[in-house]
Amino acid sequence: MGYKIPGEKIEGRFIKRLNRFEAIVEIEEKEILCHVPNTGRLRELLLPNAKVFLVRSNNKNRKTEWTLMFVEKNKGLVCINSAMANRVLESAIKENVVKLEKGVLKREVSFYNSKFDFL
Repeated sequence: MGYKIPGEKIEGRFIKRLNRFEAIVEIEEKEILCHVPNTGRLRELLLPNAKVFLVRSNNKNRKTEWTLMFVEKNKGLVCINSAMANRVLESAIKENVVKLEKGVLKREVSFYNSKFDFL
């Protein structure tokens, strides 16, 4: 079945990142401001002219209408929304697309001064 991403999706072309949360993307020959849901640098992914995929938000209170979700890299897609990537992985494990050798799946597990997304 897989994890379904709600909302309208569109392909674009990455232009530049303005700050940790915003980027300019070209969609249908127009430059638009979009939300970047990952505060990491992403320098190896967010390159000028990279093919990107965005999802439209229905939230009228948002500053941006679109969220940058995926970047094409080496003919594959990289999810830059880490919260969603964890939901996709959890869904894949529960549906046996990704197999666990043994044990029980646990989320957000503390270990000393760190936290693991999965254990």
